[in-house]
Amino acid sequence: MEIVVAITIIVAFTSVVGRGIDGFFSAQRVTTAARTFIEDYRAARFGAMNDQRYYRLYFSSDNFNYVVQSYDSAAKVAATHVTGALTNINDANWTTVIDEPMREIDPYITFQRPSSLNVMFFRFDGAVVAAPTEDAAPIQDCVATFTYGLAALAVNISSSGTMASEEFYEPD
Repeated sequence: MEIVVAITIIVAFTSVVGRGIDGFFSAQRVTTAARTFIEDYRAARFGAMNDQRYYRLYFSSDNFNYVVQSYDSAAKVAATHVTGALTNINDANWTTVIDEPMREIDPYITFQRPSSLNVMFFRFDGAVVAAPTEDAAPIQDCVATFTYGLAALAVNISSSGTMASEEFYEPD
């Protein structure tokens, strides 16, 4: 009889502690992915200002990858290269500046990029714009969301940079 009671206590304890541990690891996984994205975003913005040339953050169509690239030719994107910059992730005029060809988002994390953005351009004056031209409109304020289990992190993006991040936990 004592063995049954002991096993019951162990099972009850494990189920309570297990949920807390799962929530902790979920939050850590989401936070890591979001921080990497924010660091890459800020590196692109700083790189554009520092190098005085356009940078871009280009999302893949499957939402599992993105790339940060700089424009090779000059500070100003040639008019003949604008369409390629907007539509081709493998455009030869752009060079990857992060430590891997494509930044892969953890496959267990659900990443929802801003629906209105496929690519963001970082201008040498620090502005984040929708196209690599001097008269391009600034991007609209938007949110990128990272979710895993019960943990979700929303990264707020505006034309002046990543402004804030908020963590949301759903109650059990």
